[in-house]
Amino acid sequence: MSTRIVTFANASFMPILDNWLACMARLGLAELATVVALDEATFAAMRARGVNALFRPPLSFRRGDFWLHRIDVIAEMLVAGDDIVHSDADAVWLRDPLARLTATSADLVFTQGTVFPSETLQRRGFVVCCGLMFIRSNAGAIEFWRNVRDVAVDVRDDQWAVNKVIDQSDCVWTLTDRYEAPCFDTVFHASRFIITGSMKDLAIEVLPHHEFPRLMELGENPFVAHPLADSPIDDKIDVLSESGLWFVDRPPRAVDRPDGGARSRAVARRVTIFSNWRAGRGKADAPR
Repeated sequence: MSTRIVTFANASFMPILDNWLACMARLGLAELATVVALDEATFAAMRARGVNALFRPPLSFRRGDFWLHRIDVIAEMLVAGDDIVHSDADAVWLRDPLARLTATSADLVFTQGTVFPSETLQRRGFVVCCGLMFIRSNAGAIEFWRNVRDVAVDVRDDQWAVNKVIDQSDCVWTLTDRYEAPCFDTVFHASRFIITGSMKDLAIEVLPHHEFPRLMELGENPFVAHPLADSPIDDKIDVLSESGLWFVDRPPRAVDRPDGGARSRAVARRVTIFSNWRAGRGKADAPR
């Protein structure tokens, strides 16, 4: 049994992927990293560069279909016997987090999200995030992941499905030194220590937000930083750059920006993400 660090990307995401791979190389983790290539161009580019890659094109790039595809590919690896660290490519690895993620008896290790899904936030005060997580290849965790897949067929979102399955399983949480983290016009609960959960025969850990921040202003010497950003590649690059998280040459912008300021545009996009979510316009763009 081995541990794979897995990320997903297509050709349009290549600049973000290049930045992520640069972090893997700097931390000496490149041999453990696998890129799930969603198109032929990305697969060919990874093979040419000697990067471990799997070619797994989705049937559709619609957001809900992609989440299901990602669940299925991770399930394939778990069943094959690999423990999986899944990382979004815009989750920037600054320090080696593997000991925090994998050197534990927990079956599932998550980082914290912010406010999505809202019903989970209201119920338990915090949400778990799928942008950086560890899933152990054992019977209980694989069954959990199958349940996530079943729920995701209806809700069309992996993070929503993960939180829903946990909620439905009457997980018992232990959260010490609780504090409130402001996020837009609400708050979520966090801790300076690992949050633990017990669910049937599964043990869950949620890593401290300040070490794995989604809100950069709350980060303290983070292991992995995953700042909130909207979906367009230019917006993600803006946010990563202004947060000091861009380590490769910056590509030309796909779309010229008329407002003349990356910071003002990125901040405006964060407000737009939240406003759309509050108005119920598309859970795919919810701040996660």
